[in-house]
Parts: sequence; C-alpha cells; structure tokens
Amino acid sequence: MAAEHSPRLVWVPQGFASETLRHVSLTEAQDGWTIDAVGFEVLTVQFSGRTSLTVYADGGATCTVAFGGEFDFRDRSGRLHELDADAGSWAPLQRLLELRHDLVQSLQVSHGGDVQIRFSSGAGVSARPDAAYESWEITGPGSLNLVCPPGGGDPRIRT
Repeated sequence: MAAEHSPRLVWVPQGFASETLRHVSLTEAQDGWTIDAVGFEVLTVQFSGRTSLTVYADGGATCTVAFGGEFDFRDRSGRLHELDADAGSWAPLQRLLELRHDLVQSLQVSHGGDVQIRFSSGAGVSARPDAAYESWEITGPGSLNLVCPPGGGDPRIRT
C-alpha cells in the first residue's frame, strides 16, 4: 500500500495509515523530508557494528540515526572527516563525541536517499546511499522508522 505525500510516493506497510505519518513529525517537501527533531539534544553516541547518534527531547521523545558504513562528519570548526562505521577501528569515530549535548538544528532526508543532520554548534553529519546495503536508518521520534534502500531513492518506512 502506498501513501502519497505531494507528487512523490513513499512505501508504507499495509495497515500503516497515512495519518500516522503526521503524528510522527515527518514532513515532505519538494526535495525530501524533514523530521521534526529540532532542539533534541545528543546524549548517546554508540559504536557497535553501526555508529549511532541518539537525541532526546525534554518530553522524553527520542530519535536515533544509525550509520552502517561511510558517512561524513563536519566538526564545529568546519573540518570535514570522512568516517566509516565498518572500518574496524573506533579511534576515528571518537570525533563524534564532541556532539554530546549539542542540539539538532535540522534533520533532513532527500528523495535520493541522502541524510543530513545539522547541529546548533555548526557541526553536521551526513551520509549517502550505498549501492549494496542500507547505509543509514532513522528510528523515532515516536514510531517513525526510515531506512535508506540499497542504491538510494525514497526511504522505506517500517513499523
């Protein structure tokens, strides 16, 4: 079953009403989607097979963005670091710890499968699709679950 949000279609599992999308703070624009996580605070950075950032709202809502391969981290000074969650060594990933207590300024997903998080400090994290596997996944706020399909394109929504 597909639900239409503007001229683009998003895959929606059967039984997942399109009204539910509005309750999980997913807004579609011409170039992609915005997840309403503005002001959420980074409190968890995890390295374990995938690299995950979990952000928390004052009211208890959470949102986790997990990366399963290559992604970019632009630090507060503007320097770009090309990172890889699968690289084996966690040493380069430690740079992400500077995001602790930073606030989400925007969280966006493009129709092509790119994801970008911007933080109030000026730092940012982004990832592109991978040809062979799901390069990123967003879980929350609420029951929202977006997954970048292999090769890119519109994200899949799972519940």
